[in-house]
Amino acid sequence: MKLSHSHEWRLCNMRAVVYFLSLTLGQLIFLIGFLSWDRVTSKRDTIDFLPQDETSSARHVKRVVLMVIDALRLDFVIPFHGAMPFTEDMLRKGQGISFMAEAAIPTVTLPRIKALATGDIPGYVDVIMNFASPELKQENVFTSALKHRNMLVFYGDDTWMYLFPHHFTRSEGTKSFFVSDFTQVDENVTRHLSAELAAKDWDILILHYLGLDHIGHAHGARSPLMGDKLLEMDHVIQKIFTGLKEEAGGYPSMLIVCGDHGMSESGSHGGSSHPEIQTPLIFLSPSISFNWYISKKSLHCFQLVSCINFRFDHRSASNMGEVKQIDLAPTLASLMGLPIPYGSRGKVIHSVLPHLTSHQRLLVLHRNLVQLAMLFENLLGTVPWSVKHLVERNESWFWNISLDSKAALQEENTLVSGIEVLQKDLLHLSGKYDASSMLVGIVILLLCFMGGMLLFHESCKTAVPNARICSKYLFITVPSHIIVCLLSSGCFLCQLSFLGVLLVLTLHTVVCLQLACIFARYAALGNMKVGRNTTGEGNRLKHLMKAMPWLHVITLGGTSFIEEEHQTWYFLAATTLVLFAVHAPRSTSPAVIFSLGMFALGRRWNQTGDKWVHLSDIGDFLCLPQSHNILLTVIPCALAISTFIVVIPSCDIVSGFLFSLGMVLIWKFQLAKSQNLSSSGSQSILEAQLVYLIAIALILISAYWIIQNLDALKGLEGIRKASILVWLLLAKSSNVPLIGGVIIPWELACKQVLKSMRCHDPWLLFPIYWVCALTTHFMTGNSNRLDTIDMGAGFIGITSYSPILSGLLLTFNTFAGFSFWLISATVTFISSQHSLVSKETSGHFISMLLFHRILPASFICIMVYIQRYHLFIWSVFAPKLLYDGAFSLVTTAFALFAYPLFTV
Repeated sequence: MKLSHSHEWRLCNMRAVVYFLSLTLGQLIFLIGFLSWDRVTSKRDTIDFLPQDETSSARHVKRVVLMVIDALRLDFVIPFHGAMPFTEDMLRKGQGISFMAEAAIPTVTLPRIKALATGDIPGYVDVIMNFASPELKQENVFTSALKHRNMLVFYGDDTWMYLFPHHFTRSEGTKSFFVSDFTQVDENVTRHLSAELAAKDWDILILHYLGLDHIGHAHGARSPLMGDKLLEMDHVIQKIFTGLKEEAGGYPSMLIVCGDHGMSESGSHGGSSHPEIQTPLIFLSPSISFNWYISKKSLHCFQLVSCINFRFDHRSASNMGEVKQIDLAPTLASLMGLPIPYGSRGKVIHSVLPHLTSHQRLLVLHRNLVQLAMLFENLLGTVPWSVKHLVERNESWFWNISLDSKAALQEENTLVSGIEVLQKDLLHLSGKYDASSMLVGIVILLLCFMGGMLLFHESCKTAVPNARICSKYLFITVPSHIIVCLLSSGCFLCQLSFLGVLLVLTLHTVVCLQLACIFARYAALGNMKVGRNTTGEGNRLKHLMKAMPWLHVITLGGTSFIEEEHQTWYFLAATTLVLFAVHAPRSTSPAVIFSLGMFALGRRWNQTGDKWVHLSDIGDFLCLPQSHNILLTVIPCALAISTFIVVIPSCDIVSGFLFSLGMVLIWKFQLAKSQNLSSSGSQSILEAQLVYLIAIALILISAYWIIQNLDALKGLEGIRKASILVWLLLAKSSNVPLIGGVIIPWELACKQVLKSMRCHDPWLLFPIYWVCALTTHFMTGNSNRLDTIDMGAGFIGITSYSPILSGLLLTFNTFAGFSFWLISATVTFISSQHSLVSKETSGHFISMLLFHRILPASFICIMVYIQRYHLFIWSVFAPKLLYDGAFSLVTTAFALFAYPLFTV
């Protein structure tokens, strides 16, 4: 029985939606396997294998104050430039010692706190868990301190309270995600200081200040507010230092000041750039003089540090050493006389122990050496021969020998060298991935890819096997694979040897069917007609659009191409526009030239990627204090232009009025935000909430038009207006002129050019929208780095922290440019008056969407699996994988939204 055209494309869309859901499932399974990466740690505490000599395990400080300043990057403090005068003065006088502490990626709060506490490097999954912190079960310094009857007190970021429940005798948490609060969030910590410094019952006081991080998220690293906040933190340091100084007798007390991570120039973090991973680590004590130890200039502790864009003078760098952030855990444990956490890969920073005798320092270093050696042996079954003789020494050996200062220093350096050898090897040890889950995800993705290709050819009327072939493989191979996995042992889910055989057979099937599809596709190309004006469109544009997704996929094989992916899309967009200029009718020359101009302006608005992100751009210029008046001038102009473009062609009085009202409220919001930089959480919340209400009203009106089958096109236009309003509201102030004055006019010009070219083939029309969508995504400042996510957008218009609501706002803001062009493409394809696309062919819109999404999704998962032990797996491939998964979720949601539009 021959099906009608409408019934065929309905079935085609239904299959495409099923493949979208399968694609999301496959990527989710792959991500679970990839992010469950776990560094194998020893199951024995140092207390189990080290002799508990009373002297060597005794504490060497009375009390410790750990002050964590969120997002405190190195150049905020060093080189000395007067931002924190008291701290600088204490370091000059030898009352403290400073280090450059290198944080591992990802540079977000939760994994950094874990690193400080355990001395180990947490997994990348903590990027996701950062929004819902679970209890820390791994052995750590603070749990050990509690077991040894130390009293802990905490004030600050409530992430600590989730990680260490029931650890603190007194505590008060503050919300770390409400980034519009710059002052109250820190005042709630400082107000407890006087009482706690007067109290004598605690052993460890932990303070976590968030204001600096919030200023960075809201206004960038060079905000004028930074100076005031750093001075406020310096006053807090002075107050703590003075309080510790007044204590008399007993062991000395110590103040440790550090950042959990740094921040990029835009104020975000999560990536691997130098400003994000380099943080200061400062030890201050009123009872300890570090001058004597500094004067020795041990080779292992005092290396001059160079910081990007800054030059260190001798006063600030002469006592600066390079350490790892994880070194704080064994150092703090040694100072407090606690066992070093069993999974720690850190080394004791012996520069902070000048008040100890030579024998005591040697014992501390030897215990650190033995702990690392035992961990090394537990992981690899042996100890390196170069340090084995050092490990075999017992503690009595250090007490029985007589050492002068020179011999003690030489022995000290020998132990430090052995510790560094072990630490270097331990840091390079790879953990276990759930390889079987990763391969199950790849198999599902490959089967979906095969089904998508078959669907692609089926919608092009190419004689190839029916797409149900893929369904049979999908519903037979995958369950069989999982059952065998669960019945086997050795790996997490299955025997890797069997899985390898299964993967080879699946790949063989996919390759054979894919080759058949390719041959069938190209055999049918000669009989396909693109349109009436074939010579007008030109074969070059047709071939470019066909090759575009494959060209993009090829670039995903290299780390530099992933870091600079925006350059790929800029090239494809520029090439497409140039071909427009060559083949478009002369009557549309102004539109073509205007489109080229808007693209050229937009690509220079935000420098993104990795190599050239430090270069100044239009967005940076608009953020300068001296450009404030210029920004306040161009914002209303851009809003007026976009209002004119969106409202005038609409002919809908209600939606046009609501959209115009929303634009006025956005202008009031931007004006209030620019005039109240120092406000703490009151940046025109009412205006933002009214914009949300208008957007919801537009969506409800549009839903009524669509559900009642009154006018789907009119309903889509309403949804488009709502999305533009929310996009402009959430965008950074410097991006509002880009969106309203560049991107929206660019979209209008592209539509006019496409109409004039009479591009009949939707398989050529859709890729053009797809290129513009990805180009706009990067134009607005996004990249494949987590630090380019604008965290401030998640808290606009809300008065209390909600992970779900903030997550939705963040997701929408990040992918708003991408979604804008997809909605525009949907409007084009669904319009019955549009002469370019026939109704039967436009019904395959979801199939086109599937093909352009499933191709890079499959390839990037395969590349991540192949390169899972690559040097840049966590700094380049992992963020790209997370972004790609988010793209798939957004595209799948859009496919589910578009499905009823093409079936009514």
